[in-house]
Amino acid sequence: MSERFLIAVVVGSAVGLSAFTLWADVPDPGYSDVQWGNTVDDTTVMICPSCDASYMQVYVKDESNSPVVGVLVSASFGSPSVHLVGPVEGYTDPSGYVELNICGGLDASTVEQSVSSSITVMCLGVTLYYSPAKDVLSPDMCQGPFSVNIVEALDFAVFATDWLSLRPGSRSNFNRLCNESGGECVGGLDYSIFASHWLHQ
Repeated sequence: MSERFLIAVVVGSAVGLSAFTLWADVPDPGYSDVQWGNTVDDTTVMICPSCDASYMQVYVKDESNSPVVGVLVSASFGSPSVHLVGPVEGYTDPSGYVELNICGGLDASTVEQSVSSSITVMCLGVTLYYSPAKDVLSPDMCQGPFSVNIVEALDFAVFATDWLSLRPGSRSNFNRLCNESGGECVGGLDYSIFASHWLHQ
């Protein structure tokens, strides 16, 4: 009788410990952190077909502020005008960290304004980050559902159309600056940024 009781206690303790471990590994949005890297003017996201632009730094912690290791973290864009090369996702390392690189372009060929999109970061069904409307820019501006992501002549034609534009929110105002004397918002500095991504895919 005492032997059975001892086994029951051991099994019960093991089950309880496993349940606690699983519960503790659930990501906690309060302790977790998502930061942007290489944004434009600290506010606007830039995406490029070769991932050579903005990225996300994600630190996943549980409610005991311990790292959640080896779990999948993914980011999604709500706007249909954002066309990604592939999923924006990755697995956390032993410190609970993962860098999410964004490879893609935009369908911005019909409207001169930059694209606005919601952005969500998820881990194990938990929302770690959500922005309802973030400006997104890309030198790859002529994308569609079945087109190949590449910065090419079609994109240069769009940029040329926007050249010397006075719109601060122009899709081609890559540095988000305008001439201080009230002049153009799309100029030489924007061309330099566009040219640095030429033929990226």
